[in-house]
Amino acid sequence: KNKLFSFSKIDLCDQKKLVKFFEKKNNFKLVHLAAQPGVIYSFKNPKSYYENNVLATKNLINSIINKNVSNFIFVSSSSVYGNQTKYPIKETAKLKSLNYYANTKIICEKYIKKKLKKHQSVKIVRPFTVYGPFGRPDMLILKFLNFFRENKTINIYNFGNHIRDFTYVEDVAKVIYKFSKLKNKNIQTFNICASNPIKINKVIEYFEKFLKKKVNINRKPRRKGEMEITFGSNNKLKKHLKIKK
Repeated sequence: KNKLFSFSKIDLCDQKKLVKFFEKKNNFKLVHLAAQPGVIYSFKNPKSYYENNVLATKNLINSIINKNVSNFIFVSSSSVYGNQTKYPIKETAKLKSLNYYANTKIICEKYIKKKLKKHQSVKIVRPFTVYGPFGRPDMLILKFLNFFRENKTINIYNFGNHIRDFTYVEDVAKVIYKFSKLKNKNIQTFNICASNPIKINKVIEYFEKFLKKKVNINRKPRRKGEMEITFGSNNKLKKHLKIKK
């Protein structure tokens, strides 16, 4: 309804439409959130991940390469870290892909660093286990709530011993918005995380306590490609944005 808002439905895999879209645009900010998410599905349909992550990002970058982009923010993923030996994970940690989804994000990051190194204010952000309203139905929190409501049995992998650094979606949005207002010379990378990891079995306890209901759980072994622990350091983020938590 806002007069300053406009919506264009464009497939990022369509290079010609992208070039046409940016033709008359200059001196703008761009936040690149478009991607095919999810770890497990990436094993089933890697082609979809290549097209919607790698190809889409390359097309987008090539469409703006000669434009004056005052701020470019690429939303990557904590999945790029894989399993580490030292926690909390800092942005300088070696990237270890455990699945094809993470691999596509690493490829995108490398492409951005290669092609946009001369651009001003380029930032790569890596959110950790985002949850909240309008979240993906396959993610743990919403899945729990749906299965609770329908009295279904939910499968929990790694016997509930996975540890996750849950980050609220509104916090992620606020951080990205603040970054869109900040200038930087070199390409910067930041974790977006609460830095407060919790075991999935503990999450289940909270659900049962607050909803006063027992969960029907089928505990299963760990699945291929899933990280055992997501636990990021948010020190760099807090220092850069001058926020306390």
